[in-house]
Amino acid sequence: PEGRLAFILPADVCEGVFAPMLWRWIVHRFDLEAVITFTTEASPFPRVDTNALVFLIRNAPPRDSLRWATVKAPWTDELTLWVRSGFSTCGPSLIVTERKIQEALATGLSRPRQENEPDAYGAPILSDFAKVQRGIATGSNEFFFLKRQEVDRLSIGDEFLLRAVGRTRDVLEPVIINQSIVDLEQSGRPTSLLFAPAK
Repeated sequence: PEGRLAFILPADVCEGVFAPMLWRWIVHRFDLEAVITFTTEASPFPRVDTNALVFLIRNAPPRDSLRWATVKAPWTDELTLWVRSGFSTCGPSLIVTERKIQEALATGLSRPRQENEPDAYGAPILSDFAKVQRGIATGSNEFFFLKRQEVDRLSIGDEFLLRAVGRTRDVLEPVIINQSIVDLEQSGRPTSLLFAPAK
């Protein structure tokens, strides 16, 4: 009783078909005290292509809210001080908001609360314009996901490629337009996904 767990995991554990069932099970049995996220600049694994989250879970009756924190700067002790203070001391490079559990689960524990909730008047949603699909981890991204220079060097035809964004941190604005892909290409990021449909 009152035991505490701090666990660092990739954001993938908050996404995918299994995630809602997993997190409903956890929040109905334990107190999800806090979810800690990191900006790109503050990533605990700066050269690894993953979005890390820290989950603080207490063996206590569930509450209907949690603390959702974002660490904005690397190499500070603000996160440690915040946890040791019982979540009362918060410095300038740590942003903390209180969120209802149900809202956080619906939005996604790895994502900030959405200020603009979908309205009841049929506002367009992403799937009206684009196909969004979670990929399969192959361990060979450099083979399947190519930079424009590699596509040109290998003379791969456009009929075998899909335009894609590979990392959430590659999306710097809330709206993705064609220029977003061009900017990624010019910065040296891969944007061409090898797609060879069966005949």
